[in-house]
Amino acid sequence: GLTSEDGSVDYLMRLFTAVMYVKTGDTYTYYALGEASYKQVAATYKVMNVDFDDKVNGAGLVTVNDEWKSHPQDYKLVAFTFDDGPTPGVTEWILNTLDRYDAKATFFVLGKNVELYPDLYEMILERGHKVGYHTYSHQNGWGMSLERYIEDVDFASDMVHSELFRPPYARITPAQLRSVAKRYRVVMWSILSRDYNRRLSPTACLKGTIRDLRGGDIVSLHDSAKSFRNTSYVLPALLRKAREMGLECKILEL
Repeated sequence: GLTSEDGSVDYLMRLFTAVMYVKTGDTYTYYALGEASYKQVAATYKVMNVDFDDKVNGAGLVTVNDEWKSHPQDYKLVAFTFDDGPTPGVTEWILNTLDRYDAKATFFVLGKNVELYPDLYEMILERGHKVGYHTYSHQNGWGMSLERYIEDVDFASDMVHSELFRPPYARITPAQLRSVAKRYRVVMWSILSRDYNRRLSPTACLKGTIRDLRGGDIVSLHDSAKSFRNTSYVLPALLRKAREMGLECKILEL
């Protein structure tokens, strides 16, 4: 299993943002998203590539890889991504904030929210941003059969047109991953903001996110009422930091 050298919760939290975890029966398998040691990955949040064994059959999980940027030393882009929307009041604020910094982003939307708020979904597209799937109803793949999970994914296909998919909670079984990856590029992240954590103060959320921001990162944020206290504090600061670093905030084009 994976253990931290110093046993700290902070170390483990950073480590778990840098792996993909897959459940097979009662067994949890962890795949390091990169060739660096666990200590290096935990220290930098850098995620370069992933190799799967036969259990997941080489399914295409995208993080910071050759399709996003070819040469790590030349990273000039950063991808901000927002999960769980659209959400009235929150989506508009995010879009207006992105506009102020001439930034583009990718929104991994829930089918049920697109169904409820189609005007907000169209607004995301009209403002020049990209969308991806996040299932219809934010399902945890570990607790579902393959058939039920794929049914939930497909239920949004008439509403959301995209080649990108992000599994909620990053929890997906090997069978589910193989099936989804036949049709979509599965996109994770290199920085998880944890803005959804209500026990995390806005300042702590920002500190844990901004300190490792680099060109080439895929940053996970949320478009939800639950996350808004932290997101509304973190996003402007991240956009300012990206501008200071000379980074372009672009949609994911894979």
